[in-house]
Amino acid sequence: MMSTMQIEPMALLGFLADLLGVLGFLVLVKREIDGAIKSLTLPPEMNFYFLYFWALVAAFLGGLFWNGLNRILGLSFYVGGTGSEPHGVAAFIWPVVTNIPTVIILVVLNWKYHFMGTRQQTIVYAAFLLGIAVGSLLFYDLSLCGNRGFRNYFDANNVPFFFKEFGLVVIWSSLLCILGFLSMGIMRVVVAPAPRDLQVVCWTFLKQTGLCIGLTTLAVASFLIAFPDQPRFDTARGIVAGLFLRAALFLGLVLG
Repeated sequence: MMSTMQIEPMALLGFLADLLGVLGFLVLVKREIDGAIKSLTLPPEMNFYFLYFWALVAAFLGGLFWNGLNRILGLSFYVGGTGSEPHGVAAFIWPVVTNIPTVIILVVLNWKYHFMGTRQQTIVYAAFLLGIAVGSLLFYDLSLCGNRGFRNYFDANNVPFFFKEFGLVVIWSSLLCILGFLSMGIMRVVVAPAPRDLQVVCWTFLKQTGLCIGLTTLAVASFLIAFPDQPRFDTARGIVAGLFLRAALFLGLVLG
């Protein structure tokens, strides 16, 4: 009983610390997006709260799109966790399908507010989707000492639960956002109508990846601290990770 009482306050403090970290990330993102909006002289309604609302809408719709596709094709609904990860073709199409709402919403917003060329937007977003698809394949299917994917590798090496899940979300979000935003940045330099400042491009890339990795990792870490190591929480943790990753990718694309 005594050990339980000692652990619970520490878990609560850890959860609150992570929650403050998430809020701190959102404050930094708000400042960056507000600065970008100001530099583009966009209408007043195009502000951080407006974009964050659509980021959440895109994140939820991405999950619904994936669920619908799985039901139509009669496949398992992969949400992450042991025994519920996509592999092969499913691993490639999962990030594309779940981020299609993000692309559609940003294309519509660009059509209305004209913050970049339509042709350029189409090309760089296609590169972004291809990049995150390759990142997904690497995470779920890369062969590591005879194990398929990072989760199977960690399970085979009996990594403690918290460190395993924490390490997996860092690797997962890193592979997806780094390859996605790197592909987008390279393509944007290629299709840009005028020479671009490579220092600005690199700095933007670092902000995009830092946002996605940090926000997704903090969200999952908060979940890990708040809920115990039980299989019944695997699905909920996967949903939380997916929602925060897609919302962060949306905001990262806006920063780009």
